[in-house]
Amino acid sequence: QFIERTLSGHIVGRVTLLAAIEMPSVDTTRNVALYFSKTSDVNAIIVNAPWTIAASITVDGALKIDITSQHLGPVGLTLDSIDVSVDPMMPEPDFFQGENVALSVQNGETASDIADWLEFHIREQALTAAAIFYRAMPDKVTGFGANLEQEIQARGITAKILCIAANTPFGHPDMPPEWHPYATPGAPGKDRMEIPPANPWRSPMNEVHFFEICRHLFLNQARAVANIDVCDLLFNDTHGSIFDRAEQSQTGIITLLGRQCYP
Repeated sequence: QFIERTLSGHIVGRVTLLAAIEMPSVDTTRNVALYFSKTSDVNAIIVNAPWTIAASITVDGALKIDITSQHLGPVGLTLDSIDVSVDPMMPEPDFFQGENVALSVQNGETASDIADWLEFHIREQALTAAAIFYRAMPDKVTGFGANLEQEIQARGITAKILCIAANTPFGHPDMPPEWHPYATPGAPGKDRMEIPPANPWRSPMNEVHFFEICRHLFLNQARAVANIDVCDLLFNDTHGSIFDRAEQSQTGIITLLGRQCYP
């Protein structure tokens, strides 16, 4: 199975809403989580009646607001003095129910690269599904999804695939594309490099909210989730898959230790 979803956000002046998610409720009261970017001016965000703020926290410098209401319509916000109507995204946890999922970021790798990566981890780690965040402007997403689906079908890959896009950038606002050596931690000679223009659609990930957004939208019923990118390779060390070990862990969490490999 292959599906595509877009994280629906809003960029309004000094505020970027990354996503709004309809959260579970035990009665008729609606609960919605609003996730804002690190660069958002928190003083330019107003939640309009009949919605009320239940809680707010900052995660890695980015604001999250939980709001409630009995209202059945969209969420009304005023962002940087502009009124905005927001339809929260509905969670889809059933797609990955019981699966061994890789939550991964694609940033420049081809559909063929990703198919190789999928086949490797199906063989080495008993991977059964993957949620792949395609880091690019929205107009590039359709072609990538079509190419990836075609490649997967041609190889007979049976893993469930979710291709995620976003209509707001999740990268660092002042950094070049992640594949440029300047963006690589520890790369030598940075003082002699000609630095490309900033590109938040392709620069290193800056919005930690992404992982919570994906958890609530897609991953809450997965058997286990590994946060690895499509340039990461996890070999089978004969001690069981990472998914088995995560499920067997008393804390439900294991740490993956890797190292960077320079070309």
